[in-house]
Amino acid sequence: MKVKKIIALVVAVVMMLFCSGCSLNFFSVESLMSPPAQSGRNGEVEAAFKKLMSEKTVQLRSPASGEHQTAFVLFDINSDGSEEAIVFYTDSSIDASVRMAFLECINDTWMISADIKGAGSGVYDVAFSDLDNNGFFEILVGWSLFDTKASKILSVYEITEGNKGVFALNTLGNEFYNYKSLMDFNDDDNEDIALVYLDDSGEVQKSYFRCFTLSGSGEFVKYGDVNLDSNISFVSKIQFDSVIVKGNECKRIFIDCVKNELSMFTEMIYWDAEDLKPVRKEKKPSSSTLRSSKIYCRDIDGDGLLEIPSNTTLLGDENLLTVKRVDVQYTFTMLEWLNCYGDKSEGSIKTLFNPINVYLYRVTRVNDITVYYDTLNQAMKICLWDKDENLVKDELLSIYFREEKDDTKVKGKRLHKNETGTFYYEISSYGEDFGITDEGVKSSFIIV
Repeated sequence: MKVKKIIALVVAVVMMLFCSGCSLNFFSVESLMSPPAQSGRNGEVEAAFKKLMSEKTVQLRSPASGEHQTAFVLFDINSDGSEEAIVFYTDSSIDASVRMAFLECINDTWMISADIKGAGSGVYDVAFSDLDNNGFFEILVGWSLFDTKASKILSVYEITEGNKGVFALNTLGNEFYNYKSLMDFNDDDNEDIALVYLDDSGEVQKSYFRCFTLSGSGEFVKYGDVNLDSNISFVSKIQFDSVIVKGNECKRIFIDCVKNELSMFTEMIYWDAEDLKPVRKEKKPSSSTLRSSKIYCRDIDGDGLLEIPSNTTLLGDENLLTVKRVDVQYTFTMLEWLNCYGDKSEGSIKTLFNPINVYLYRVTRVNDITVYYDTLNQAMKICLWDKDENLVKDELLSIYFREEKDDTKVKGKRLHKNETGTFYYEISSYGEDFGITDEGVKSSFIIV
């Protein structure tokens, strides 16, 4: 009888384990020191840190984004050929803030040289940059804030040599931001910090682009501050390039901004080498560069410089230009790609945008064509448009898409293959008369 009771008890426990899923926890995740132990050099640091913090209630915290996404970050900060370590963690016996410990290996022993409280409840990212070219890298930490997922605080730290070779951490500056990029914006051979900050603390949002650098005396200074469009919901992408203007290199920053669920626009900032300040290209970019398709700036003409897409007129029947599939409405549009300050390349480039299969198709004679989407064959049809009668006429070109597992035969020639499927094209006799060629189709097709 006792054996039966023991068996029944074991079975009951096993059933509880299987049925309870993640709700039955014998050990709290919050109480664990770390995920599975690190190996190699990271393992050494982890073991040393664990020993040094043995009397504290510690939980490791990893950066959520960026190049370094582990709680232990090793980097040769002082360029001496030996790595130092940064450890992000929380100590619940103190508060909920993330802390940063700076560790050095002295005489084959890891020790904590500095331990500071961070500026938020989480670590967004960490980066290193020698902002003043003195051979010592500054530590750039993006701290996530307690009450918001968008705004963050950037803290810039420097290490300074103390007694007996032990280093200390100094805070150079703290700045609110939403998006960050590192580049030599003012062409002084030192990397700068470019920040976009969307300040929604007031009744009306205020948006800013700001540049920071280290002065010769090591002071963290802001040397550029430009007001941006208040219609920015969030920034989707930041890119930059360089042009030559009046013999000087000019950095240009392209900030692709989402306005709402249906549209986006681009802010473009460039460095004015004569007035020594950042300048905003458009006064109202949410109007002048607005597009209903979420397309980023890109080098559309292959000259190594970025252009900005914006909506322009696509002739045709509005009912045919709009397609509804599974509760999602897609609109086929025409984009004009705008040259910006310092770009002397070809102008007036226009592309069709297929929002269903997500590609661009470069076109000319835009006043003679329109498109419609053949849902059954998953094909965009480029057709002649009769302006006098306002109707679609002859089909010129068909571009088909077939998913990877779809073995349905398709007319025409293979155009492009990617991880999702294959594109094909077919030129009609009308298209040949219109001047469409195989080489023209291949050079005009652009996957987004």
